[in-house]
Amino acid sequence: MKRKFDEMSEKLQSVEESISKVSKSETSVILKQEPPKKSVNPDVTTNQEKNSTESAKSFVLWNAVSIWPAIAIILTSPFFFYHIDRDEDWSVQTKIHFKVVGGNGNAVIKTMDYCVEGEGKTGFMDFLEWEKMKKEYLVDGSLTAEIRVQIIETVGLGKEKIRTFDESQKDVSDVVLTVRDTKFYVQKNFLAAQSSFFKSLFLGSFSESLESEVTLTGIDPHDFHYFLEVLYGEPAIDDSNVEGVFLLADMYDAPTVIRRCQEFLLEKSEKALYKKIQIANRNHLQSWTNLAGESSEYQKKSGKSFVLKHVFKNVANLGGSAESEKEDHFGMFWSMLLELKGGCLGFFIDFSNPILTEKMWSIGAEIEAKLIGKKRNVFVLPVSDYLQNSGKMKFHNFPCLEELEEGLLVDGNLSVEVHVTIKKSVGLRKGKIRKFDVSQKDVSDVVLDVKGIKFYSSKMYLAAQSSFFKDLFCGTFSDSMKSEITLTGIDPHDFQNLLELLYSESVINDSSVEGILHLALIYEISTATKRCEEFLLLKSKKKLKKKLMMAVRYKLEILKKMCLDHIGNKEQIRSMIPSNIQDLDHELMSVFLEKAISTKANAICCFVKPKCNFLLNS
Repeated sequence: MKRKFDEMSEKLQSVEESISKVSKSETSVILKQEPPKKSVNPDVTTNQEKNSTESAKSFVLWNAVSIWPAIAIILTSPFFFYHIDRDEDWSVQTKIHFKVVGGNGNAVIKTMDYCVEGEGKTGFMDFLEWEKMKKEYLVDGSLTAEIRVQIIETVGLGKEKIRTFDESQKDVSDVVLTVRDTKFYVQKNFLAAQSSFFKSLFLGSFSESLESEVTLTGIDPHDFHYFLEVLYGEPAIDDSNVEGVFLLADMYDAPTVIRRCQEFLLEKSEKALYKKIQIANRNHLQSWTNLAGESSEYQKKSGKSFVLKHVFKNVANLGGSAESEKEDHFGMFWSMLLELKGGCLGFFIDFSNPILTEKMWSIGAEIEAKLIGKKRNVFVLPVSDYLQNSGKMKFHNFPCLEELEEGLLVDGNLSVEVHVTIKKSVGLRKGKIRKFDVSQKDVSDVVLDVKGIKFYSSKMYLAAQSSFFKDLFCGTFSDSMKSEITLTGIDPHDFQNLLELLYSESVINDSSVEGILHLALIYEISTATKRCEEFLLLKSKKKLKKKLMMAVRYKLEILKKMCLDHIGNKEQIRSMIPSNIQDLDHELMSVFLEKAISTKANAICCFVKPKCNFLLNS
């Protein structure tokens, strides 16, 4: 009984803390102005002179609107001026507190509810009698005034929505959250996994846990929409909404969204430093200083596959060893190595992990080497093995030099193809950001088994992200009723990365991006594909050739256009041709041909033009 009471107390405390944050959820902006010293002139009253001072600061509301404020003292009445440049209809419902402070600390405060629209002003015409202000509030001819603006609700402001949470999502939702007249169709277990507030609300013993519609009070529906978009993995944060999203993340105790807001402020935000620090302090970012110091049609769906191709020249006179160019595939660097020692040939696959890790790592793979001879006769060496930290794997039973000379060498050269299919990888990453193990059992309704590793997740959340999982969990398949499902032909290492991305973690890097794209294509997850393409466009240090091949393979049209725009001469065209010609689609071949013809035509024009000028001048 005591344990149940303690659990109930903890849940109540969690909800109370969140509710206390809700009560403070209005955006507050304080404008302070101390006018320059002026002599007190009795003619001010008769001449109706305006003593107005403009604040040099602008502030950004949650919805990304720059409002340029000014405090004006007209006679004895303070006014708040505002202006916004925007074509669409918009409004901001506010509560404005006007305050005038005297030399001895005494103050006059008046409050009004006001709807801000377009350009204008608001204030109190009878705020304070002039004689009283002159006697009690002017200090050396100066008046200190303060205005606090609380944003209650906004209409028609903010960036375009990326994802819908309306009735179209009803079939992948089990609860409707109502925020002022706007309904959001979402999934209880997913929100519970992301937020301690929603976990207490939906999985605790409160009455709301059984309701299909719950009302959330004291928040802005625009901010809540962006908050949900971030939870659902969308790149929704920008300078216009980061404050509002951050406030809700803190209010609802959603650590993933807090991290995403931190990363945005550190890496992308154009806000002034003082504003970033202000946001950090407001949202209790204890580690802000530390964070700031650290900143800045598919080949095979059953496995991650690629082909290495190379022609080893003059094998009989190799004089030691020869190595093919290193290629980047699925976060590893791969090459082929041929060694000649005392008439004996050794053939190796060389591989290296670019991520520095002290852990033991391994890759389970099926590898097939093909030696292609004069009459297209092929000698095949199949291998199924685990590649480990050693970084090199030898092909046993490789033909000796005499055997190669009998039909596999062409003009003394050896053509080799190595086909690799990665089945499983272990220890290739620094560490997991988020757990999907049994500790997540209480916020999950399905277990996905990938090569013996169990991932606890939410059916409806995955269904909302992926048409594959929507058909699997919400369709007529027998698997839709199962609590545990086995996924075959994929790498658990990549699936961990994919889930972390779907749960809004920043997991994409040059080592993980291809594995994530591989699964995003298999499971038709557009959010993951967009995030990976954005990374390749803006942050990746991969070579242009590799980016182009990935763009073709994973249908990344924006990335493909960017790569092609960077190709200008025949040397660049030649450098972009992959060793495996199947990596080129027909469209890409046509573009390369057009560029090659254009380059050749330009070269001819440059050669002919001087002769034409000579003939014209003669």
